[in-house]
Amino acid sequence: MSVVTVAVVAPRTQPAPPPAALGPPTETVRVASLDDVDASAVDCVVCTVHDGWADAVGEFRESWPEIPVVLAGPADPEAGALASRIGVEYAPEEAFEGSESGLWERVVDTANRAVALRERRDDASETYREAALRNLLSTSRELLTADDRASIPDTVARATAEVIGLEYALVRLYDPERGVLYPAGETRAVTESLPERPVYDADEGMPGRAFQSGEAIEYDGDEPELPDGDVAARIVPLGDHGTLTIGTACPDGFTETDRLLVSLLATSATTALDRAERVESLRTYRAIHENVKERVYVLDEAGEVRLTTDPLVDELGYDREDVVGRNVGEFLDADAARTGRELLADLRDDHPDASRTFETTLVAADGDRIPVEIELSLLPGEEGIAGSVGVVRNRQALEAERARFRSLFDRSPDAIVDAELGDDGPRIRTVNHTFEETFGVTEEAVAGDRLDDLVVPADAADEAADLDDRTRSELTTPVEVDRLTPDGTRTFLFRGVSYRRTAEGVRAFGIYTDIDDRKADRRRIEMLNRVLRHNIRNTINVVAGSVELARDRVDGDDARVVEHLDRAASAAERIAALPDDVKRVERAIGADPESFGRYDLRAAAERAAEAGRAFDADATVTVDVPPVSVRGDDRLGAAIDELVENAVVHGGDAPTVAVTATVDGDRAVLAVDDDGPGIPRVERAVIAGDVDITQLAHSRGLGLWVAASVVSAVGGDLSFPEPSTVRLDLPVCDG
Repeated sequence: MSVVTVAVVAPRTQPAPPPAALGPPTETVRVASLDDVDASAVDCVVCTVHDGWADAVGEFRESWPEIPVVLAGPADPEAGALASRIGVEYAPEEAFEGSESGLWERVVDTANRAVALRERRDDASETYREAALRNLLSTSRELLTADDRASIPDTVARATAEVIGLEYALVRLYDPERGVLYPAGETRAVTESLPERPVYDADEGMPGRAFQSGEAIEYDGDEPELPDGDVAARIVPLGDHGTLTIGTACPDGFTETDRLLVSLLATSATTALDRAERVESLRTYRAIHENVKERVYVLDEAGEVRLTTDPLVDELGYDREDVVGRNVGEFLDADAARTGRELLADLRDDHPDASRTFETTLVAADGDRIPVEIELSLLPGEEGIAGSVGVVRNRQALEAERARFRSLFDRSPDAIVDAELGDDGPRIRTVNHTFEETFGVTEEAVAGDRLDDLVVPADAADEAADLDDRTRSELTTPVEVDRLTPDGTRTFLFRGVSYRRTAEGVRAFGIYTDIDDRKADRRRIEMLNRVLRHNIRNTINVVAGSVELARDRVDGDDARVVEHLDRAASAAERIAALPDDVKRVERAIGADPESFGRYDLRAAAERAAEAGRAFDADATVTVDVPPVSVRGDDRLGAAIDELVENAVVHGGDAPTVAVTATVDGDRAVLAVDDDGPGIPRVERAVIAGDVDITQLAHSRGLGLWVAASVVSAVGGDLSFPEPSTVRLDLPVCDG
């Protein structure tokens, strides 16, 4: 039996129980309070009865429940009862009268029992760890043989429950395109307790914090979506692939063994996801390589050909089997091979997507030399660089292509600059003739200069900097910019197109379309419209007033004169409405498609029907439209109003109008049908765009133009299946 260590807790003013010389030996350490006890170095604590002992012992037991405590002192029934409630042994001095060793025999026996219990637990824990490690090793093998990335999350979640014994496990994978962590695998306990797991942004919540920091974190009370009850949660990052969330309802939470095993599982999962990603990339690469129509080859680190496309070997006159496995130097002269090696060495210190280009000749099977341009880039592997990729272009065909491009470049009516996007912004490589004329420069004078210094006004520097920072896809989006010219600041529509990445930066074309005159014309037209609308309103007000005065002076019995005056008043009203109709058409034609949202089609039809009945009390307007939301806003509602009103006006004496709709997938079709003679064929053709507008072929009113313009703006279509039927084909909003 081993030595037991006993801490004796007694105030300095109080004598401690005298230890007896026992076998096996007992080591004792006297301390003044339980706060001074080194719990890691003792097997048992003897505490004397003193003021405050109960609170101190209770706190010690909460922190160290595995260390037994013996309360010693004069017999005191109250102290004994309190000791029993706290969970400590009570050893009154009177129980050991006449035997100094009696108390210590009991203490040693208590300590030995505690030591033996801990050893059994340690043995069981060691056995559990060994079994878990063996099972984890088997799981790791399963993970590392998985070629399908989608199967890995479920394997990890299952191992967390079955191998480690933690019932809650959820794997989230990172989607770089959406920038989110989405649930990809979970245990049954998660499915049953939490069927709806949230998708997090990459920096949101506990998963986002663990993913961003690359360190495991434990639940700190700020994640609301956990199962009912006290559940401990821990999130472990899986490299740049996602996170593993584990949880347990065990009152003791996670043990150090749990944390160790989960860490090992996370490491295996990360390695497996890395491998699956490489395998998937290789599959994609092989598929592209086997189907690509370009002349491409792949070299390993030693310079031997590993893959090549059919167009390349066909041009050289070889079979693929004759090329694969041979050193690339057999197809190049010594200088070209050396140049290729030097360029590949430069690429190792450059951006992963960078490339280098050089011109040389390739030796064909018949000994002929074919002039080519080769673009080199590095091929990443499991541990660094696996080799290189070469894209071969026939120089004769390339020169012809370049000549065609140069002709287009020089003849373009738009100002074009070829620039290199470096850390200090775009630098000019070359410009076309229109650029020289527009900005008053020559290519020789500005080559190598910063583009922004040449053309960007001082008050547009921030806007230009934002433009320089655009991604390759964002560059192609047109944007209006103000730029300096010899004639002052002018407005251009700018578009960018990147075409190559080099050691110095991305190369791109900047295209400037001068729209300054167009904007000035638009402003003049807008001013003219305002003047015309004002003049029309004033003139029509005079006409309408004159008609009313004439009506007051005409004998009511002269029916023909009254009829003519009524027709004149009606025509004046229609003319007065023309400016507002034109304005609605302008708004519809110039509408931004992104400005439309969800619009209740049935509610719009009901409002239009109500307005039609109010317009003509004798009209019958019915609505049969299912509940559906389409793309639109109040402009679409106004268009439907126009169609219903038009049907009421041109219907019979007591017009009957039916507004119906059907939904088929992502389209809703609304039809307005009346019992009138129908819209004339020529007018239908003009609205549908089947014929051009002429003095003989035009629409009599603007209502149909308003409807057609709005429907087109929302991505729909207006048609006339029958003369008396107008049909709107509209896009349905999701959800």
